[in-house]
Amino acid sequence: MAKMIFIPDNFEIDFNFTDGNCHKEKTGICPMDCFNKLNIKDLSQIRRNEYEFCPRMANKMLNGTLNPTFPVEIYFHKKCGHFSFQDGRHRTCITKHLHNLDIQYDLIVTIHQPNDKCVECKRKSKIKTISFV
Repeated sequence: MAKMIFIPDNFEIDFNFTDGNCHKEKTGICPMDCFNKLNIKDLSQIRRNEYEFCPRMANKMLNGTLNPTFPVEIYFHKKCGHFSFQDGRHRTCITKHLHNLDIQYDLIVTIHQPNDKCVECKRKSKIKTISFV
C-alpha cells in the first residue's frame, strides 16, 4: 500500500458508474464537459447523479475546501492490470476531466496492489462457453 499522486489521464479506467450515481449515465450529458469555475455551493443537498454535483465538487477540490470523510483508495489488480475503487471514484473522474481541460490538480491516493483480478475479470473468467453440435 502506497500513498502517491495519481494521474488518472494516463489510464483507461472503468468507474463503474450507474444512473443512480452519475449524471452522464442518467442523461448522457457529463457536466464536467462544460466545467468552469462556478460559485462553490454546499454539496450536502445534492445527489451524486444531479448536474451540479461534480462541478461543485471540482470547485471544492480546486479551492482546497473539500473535506472528504474517506481518502481516495484505489486497487491495482496485478493479474489483469485494471483499477477498482474502495472510495474516491468521483474525485478520480473529476481529476481526469480537470486534466483534460489543462487544469492541474494533484489527487493523493492510497494504492493497494492485490495479486488478483478485478471483479469484472473474475466474473468473465467464470462464464462458461456453451457450444452446440
